[in-house]
Amino acid sequence: MDHLPTPDTGHLSSREYEGYVYDPSEDTFLFLDALSEDRASLKEMQPRTCVEIGQSRCGSGCVITFLSNIIGRHCQYYAIDINPIAARAAKETARRANIPLDIICGDLVSPLSRMKGSIDVLLFNPPYVPTSMEEYLESIDTSASEHDVIAAAWAGGPDGRCVLDRLLPIVGEYLSPNGRFYLVTVEENRPKEICSILKKQNLDGQKVIDRKARNEHLSIYRFTKRVTE
Repeated sequence: MDHLPTPDTGHLSSREYEGYVYDPSEDTFLFLDALSEDRASLKEMQPRTCVEIGQSRCGSGCVITFLSNIIGRHCQYYAIDINPIAARAAKETARRANIPLDIICGDLVSPLSRMKGSIDVLLFNPPYVPTSMEEYLESIDTSASEHDVIAAAWAGGPDGRCVLDRLLPIVGEYLSPNGRFYLVTVEENRPKEICSILKKQNLDGQKVIDRKARNEHLSIYRFTKRVTE
């Protein structure tokens, strides 16, 4: 199988994006490896709608652009980010790869209510780092005079799940009958509990790949809708 190149994100070094956009890192590259592992099945399912959601983490556009290289141009690609600068960065990454990517500024899947039941592939690399609640609240307080924008990309609050727990209850509503949800986690996020939550929505979870990176044990999980008769 041919090796797929990592999307070009050289523009992220420009002053426009510095300090505002999450640079591709170990978790990003593990995500790419997970999608590579599933390359054959992703092509076979012939998805029509693929979405990456993020809190400054779609910013590089690296993951959704990589996915487009697997699936092809017949699919509609969307990236959502609460950070408009990150959204522009994702658009530029896709442009460099000649991929038509629709960018939406918004919080999680809130702008996509019309897409309920139609998303074939949903990607999420959430702010997963366990922090105090105070640190998490500071990261999302845009009114602060010295607000650290990039902190919102990693500060996850207790257990690293403050953002993720807002999404989990509604994942099943947005996926198509054959849809898939790919999620980045660390051990502190309690992946088994996440699997239990999504199982109640008829989604079966499986670890695709994991890796130790510095002081983190990263995993990518794939959740697929259970076939019911």
